[in-house]
Amino acid sequence: MIKEIFLKKTANQTPNVKLSDIARLSKLELKKVLSGFGKTKMRRAIEYVAHHPGELTHTVRSQSECSNISEAFRNANKRLLNVGLLIVCQPQKGKGKTQDVHQWYLIHAPVVKVGVHHASNDPR
Repeated sequence: MIKEIFLKKTANQTPNVKLSDIARLSKLELKKVLSGFGKTKMRRAIEYVAHHPGELTHTVRSQSECSNISEAFRNANKRLLNVGLLIVCQPQKGKGKTQDVHQWYLIHAPVVKVGVHHASNDPR
């Protein structure tokens, strides 16, 4: 459940994307990462964002032919986290709150500490 809350929060908006966070993958590395996505629109959208960090939603949408970018990336993030990557968007300052004015980035996933809770009958 904590992982799901983290995904929803980061897939929608991440206010501060640092240049050091952006994943710079070679074509071979990206091909390995995307091997499980098949030949889908989601894969084309991820490839486009990986090669063009900071592109606006409407550009990513038109280049990948994927109509619902935010939902596609939210679903893709669940698989991308397994390889230490994440797609996030950053709102542009002074613009409206629609997804069309967000810049998209493929970043290295931040390390998240998840608290461990023991069962009430655990002898520890």
